[in-house]
Amino acid sequence: MNRTIAILILALALSLPTAAEAQHPQTRQGFGISFGLGAGTAGFCDGCDEVGGTEFSGYLRLGGYLTPSIFLAGESNGWVAGSTGDEFDASSMGAIMAVVQWYPMADQGLYLKGGLGYSYADPTTDISTSGIAGSAGAGYDLRLGRNFALTPYINYLQQFGGTLSYTGGIDTGVDAKVHLFQFGLGFTWF
Repeated sequence: MNRTIAILILALALSLPTAAEAQHPQTRQGFGISFGLGAGTAGFCDGCDEVGGTEFSGYLRLGGYLTPSIFLAGESNGWVAGSTGDEFDASSMGAIMAVVQWYPMADQGLYLKGGLGYSYADPTTDISTSGIAGSAGAGYDLRLGRNFALTPYINYLQQFGGTLSYTGGIDTGVDAKVHLFQFGLGFTWF
């Protein structure tokens, strides 16, 4: 993905008018769903500069509000690079996590998020890694309706440990340093 497009998505998300928020107070209860699209910058190991970079990224989050300021959910994150035409055909990364989203001021849209789960990464079609991962993030629900908000967001995911392995489980001897920084615009229903 072109960095210019990624910057335009982020600029659009941050420049949305907040006047609509005043017409729709922040209320949260019951089931919630959110998905977001944007860009992400991924890395797989030290010295793996030929794979990774800034490409298409997104998330899907489903859960429930325990209180107006606490949201407990399952979340899936993904990052995909297109074919480069050389030996590194395609790269991808994903994670499945349990997350807690906290709104420090229940009547505002700002949230902070943390999670723990499982991540997998395929820096090339022949090499992969997986393991325990954690995430941290933030966003802001720009309320446009009683049950709908546009949500600019940022997320950071990190896999803890692991090595890169060839298909079939043969260890490459290279330590995995899998991480993903995501940003974009989410669509949230309360």
